[in-house]
Amino acid sequence: MRHAPSHIAAALLLAALASGGPAAAPARAATWANSVGMEFAEVPPGSFTLGTDGPTGDADERPAHVVTLTRGFWCGTTEVTQAQWESVTGKPSPSLFQGGDRPVERVTHREALDFIEALNRREGTGRYRLPTEAEWAYAAKAGTLTPWSFGKDPGEAGGYAWFRDNSGRETHPAGGKRPNPWGLFDMH
Repeated sequence: MRHAPSHIAAALLLAALASGGPAAAPARAATWANSVGMEFAEVPPGSFTLGTDGPTGDADERPAHVVTLTRGFWCGTTEVTQAQWESVTGKPSPSLFQGGDRPVERVTHREALDFIEALNRREGTGRYRLPTEAEWAYAAKAGTLTPWSFGKDPGEAGGYAWFRDNSGRETHPAGGKRPNPWGLFDMH
C-alpha cells in the first residue's frame, strides 16, 4: 500500500496551528474549511512508534523508534483535489486520471511547494505546508497501536484505501473510502 512520491507531495497539506497542550485524542477531530473548500481536521500531540523491526518493510524503515509530537496540527482530511489545484494555481491539473474530485497527481515536490505558496497568498496566511514524515505517519495511524488505523488484518484495507488490487490502477475520488479514527481519508 505504498504510494508514489509525487502523490505524497501533493496529497496532504497541513495548517501548522498549535492545538493546545497534550490531551487524549478525540474520537472524531474538530474540523474547519478554507475558502477553496479544503477541510482540515485537528491532530492532537502525542507519541507513536515510527518504523518497523519486523521482517516486512524497507531498510529505511528500521529501526522502529518512538517519536513524540509535542504540538498538535491541522491536517487536510483528503488529498488535494484537481478542482482545488486548478482553483489555486489557475492551471490545469497535470494528473493522468482527470476528474475534479480526484486527487491531483503527477506533480513534483517543487510544484507542491508552489501550490502551497499560492494557497498561502490566496488565504493571506503562512499556515499551509507539507507534513513531515513523522506527522504523516502519526496522522495515518490516528492514535491506534495496530499496524494500520483500521487494525491488524490487511484484508480490511479495501474499505480504507485504494491500492493495486482494488483500484483498477487509477485514482478515484478523494474521500471515497472510510476515514481513519481522526476523520482523515486515504491515508494508507
